[in-house]
Amino acid sequence: MQIEYGDIVEQMKKQGIAFQENVTPQQLDQVQQRYGIVFPEELRRFYMMGMPVSDGFVRWLEESPEYVEFVKRKLRAPVRGVLTAVELEEVWPVCWGERPSEEDQALELAGEQLRSAAELIPLYAHRYAVCLEGTGDAPVLSVYGGDIIYYGANLKNWLQIEFCGLSRRTVFESELPVIPGWQGLIS
Repeated sequence: MQIEYGDIVEQMKKQGIAFQENVTPQQLDQVQQRYGIVFPEELRRFYMMGMPVSDGFVRWLEESPEYVEFVKRKLRAPVRGVLTAVELEEVWPVCWGERPSEEDQALELAGEQLRSAAELIPLYAHRYAVCLEGTGDAPVLSVYGGDIIYYGANLKNWLQIEFCGLSRRTVFESELPVIPGWQGLIS
């Protein structure tokens, strides 16, 4: 049985998660313009059903300068977290080649690798939707510093895992796309 976003929203509401109702395409376009991002099509569809606004969720429609700055930091957090992990010598993917012995060279090379990485859109806590060109859906990653794992094969799968009790075992590696710039970091 295929679960729909409306069913997921209802299950999340039963858990006490608050939603902003009646989010319009124009509001989402304004958010994208404000932050210089593009929501994957499935994320737009979900947000138009209802945008979660409880603690831990990004409240995209909030426009206070302090909150806009907070969201901008959330958008930069995955790259900054990986760079910090590189600096602490906690992570260096094989696909980046040999790690330079000089710390500033290692950070420069890591920064170059991450500049071409797929954009990550914060969803909830340290869960991020991956923006992949040419696809309307997005896998979801859990990104905490240099610790990066798949948390959902796509948005619906992640929502079901995170909020509806579906096992993470439903994320099959064979179904997951290659994520430019992040693939070698995903464990």
